[in-house]
Amino acid sequence: MILSIVCTAYNHEKYIRKTLEGFVKQKTDYKYKVIVHDDASTDKTRDIIDEFVKKYPDLFVAIYQQENQYSKGVDIYKKFIQPLIDTKYTAICEGDDYWCTEDKLQRQIDYLEKHPNCSMCVHNTSFISEYGVLLNKNINNLGYSLNFNTSDVITNRYFHTSSYVYRTELAKNFPKEFYMQGAGDYPLTIYLSLFGEIHYIDKIMSCYRVGSVNSWTQRVMKNDEKAIEHNNSAISALKKMNLYTNFKYNDAFKKQITYYRYQNILLHKSYWKIFTNISLFILFLKKCIPQIFKNKIKGYVLSKR
Repeated sequence: MILSIVCTAYNHEKYIRKTLEGFVKQKTDYKYKVIVHDDASTDKTRDIIDEFVKKYPDLFVAIYQQENQYSKGVDIYKKFIQPLIDTKYTAICEGDDYWCTEDKLQRQIDYLEKHPNCSMCVHNTSFISEYGVLLNKNINNLGYSLNFNTSDVITNRYFHTSSYVYRTELAKNFPKEFYMQGAGDYPLTIYLSLFGEIHYIDKIMSCYRVGSVNSWTQRVMKNDEKAIEHNNSAISALKKMNLYTNFKYNDAFKKQITYYRYQNILLHKSYWKIFTNISLFILFLKKCIPQIFKNKIKGYVLSKR
């Protein structure tokens, strides 16, 4: 067995069947397992998971909580999931997202097997509505495959969690300096990028459900107070990461810290602060540029490497 798929769920009754079906439908030359963690859902999420466990007992490993661990501040991945991962690679897909191609895992593992200098393989993802309708928007529109370095990962979100496949061993000693309250995927990609390139496959192989019930975005980013708290946690974490990496990526970290500061200014409605700092003002000007031109500029810069 070469791969473990990690799926976390909470009240995902409306979505998780499609998520689990996406795991089952994968066509690979190797064996893999699916670790599903249900955080004491109050709907029928557990029943649906149990249905798959009974139907595919050699594929699924289920963890059922009696009390919600997230609300207690427990690191669910570290305490409950990581001890069960004994495979070379790990893939992630949360219970409200899903994989939309049957060759996703095979493509990514093939690349990682052939490129030992690559720490992680990702791909493009489509945005869908809560009800599964395509929103004609993707995580990016680069138009070609390429490798991302650490600075790229710090300053841009070119890929979604549902696209992650990485080398398990590299993430085992995840340092406390990379802890970010409420968000584990972003600091994980930064950390993994320190060990090798992150390869992006320009193919849509997963779907990200925007605004699904009980999603992290709904719980945190739709609440101004919690969003500000998250941004402050991100700023603190990025400063620690910068120190951990001996300021090798100082420019990138400073740029991203400015981004979170800018978000807090908007949330606090203290707009005048934008004009008191040159970095904030430049970011303000960039925000005024239409997205279509940003994509063209970004694609041009990356293609010239």
